Amino acid sequence: MRASLRWTLAGTLLLTVVALALPQLPGAVGQPPGTASVRPDLQPPVPMSPIAASTLPASVQQVRLEPALRDPFARPSVAANLPQMPPTPEVVAVPAPPAPASPAQAAVPPPPPAYRYLGALTTPAGEQQFFLALGTSELAVGVGSRLPDGHVVVGIGSNVIRLRHGETGTLFDVAVPPLTVR
Repeated sequence: MRASLRWTLAGTLLLTVVALALPQLPGAVGQPPGTASVRPDLQPPVPMSPIAASTLPASVQQVRLEPALRDPFARPSVAANLPQMPPTPEVVAVPAPPAPASPAQAAVPPPPPAYRYLGALTTPAGEQQFFLALGTSELAVGVGSRLPDGHVVVGIGSNVIRLRHGETGTLFDVAVPPLTVR
């Protein structure tokens, strides 16, 4: 047996013996009912003054409560906890830039951008804001936003964000994954 446990048991035994040896105080816990004596230092409660009694109303008006709209203790369903998303705006087409002056000047199409869709949120004003990532940088975008590499956001749909390269007019799509419910 550990030494600390021995000391704890010995202390408990000592306190138990002392408690049993001391006389019980009147009104103490464990005293048989009906044997408690009245303490002379306690006085009966003081009656309420007539001034305080006159400020109280004679009766209290009963408040009518309306029935609750829902049971606060009911187990919530999964569908009730899902946020209601506003309808996503349709893809808005921005007119393409004018064609190059001569076919000999036709530019080589740029490589596809490496943007990834991060997410969307609704601002307190009710506008939807979309986020794209390029490497470790995060960008808030909207229709008409110009991105650092020269792309312009020309449309945002429920499953795609459409980008147009500013110099060549080449269109690229950034896939928006469907909303998953857990």
